[in-house]
Amino acid sequence: MRMDRSVRCVVYRMSRLEVLRKIRLRSALKGLGLHFKQPPILEYVMKNDGCTQNDIAEALHVTPASIATSTKRMQHAGLMTKRADETNLRCNRLTLTDRGMELVKMSRSKFDSVNESIFEGFSEDELELFANMLDRMLANISDDSAYELDLRQLIAIEEELSGEECDI
Repeated sequence: MRMDRSVRCVVYRMSRLEVLRKIRLRSALKGLGLHFKQPPILEYVMKNDGCTQNDIAEALHVTPASIATSTKRMQHAGLMTKRADETNLRCNRLTLTDRGMELVKMSRSKFDSVNESIFEGFSEDELELFANMLDRMLANISDDSAYELDLRQLIAIEEELSGEECDI
C-alpha cells in the first residue's frame, strides 16, 4: 500500500507541473496576442514557406477545418498571407508576414524561457537521469505502437478520445 500512496503523490505532482506549465505558457502568449495553439502553426509555416493548410493539418495531426479557421484568424491579424498557387488555382500557399515571423521568434523565446525555468538548478547528470526515468515511464504506459508516436500524434489521439460520448 505504501507504493500506491507514493505513486499517487508523484502522479499528483506531475499533473500539477503540467497544469502550471500550461498556465505559464498561456500567460506568456497573452502578452503577444496569440492563442496557445497558434505558435505551432506559425512555426510550421515559417519552416515550410508556401505550404498549404492541408500540409499543416497533416503535420500537426489536426483537422483541415481547424487549420482553416486558425489561418483565417491569423491572416486577419496580419500574421500570414495566402496566395493562390500558380499551377493550381484551387490551392492556396501560406507565407508569414514580418509580424508573423517576429511573433514566432517571440513565442519560441517565451516557451523556452518557461521550460528553462522548470529545470533551473538541475545539473546535466540530473537532467539525463530524469530523462531516463521518463523514458521508462513512457515505455511502461505505452503499447508498442503508441511508444513510437510523436507528441503531436499523441495529442491528436487524446483530443479524439476526449470528444467521445459517454454511454451513461
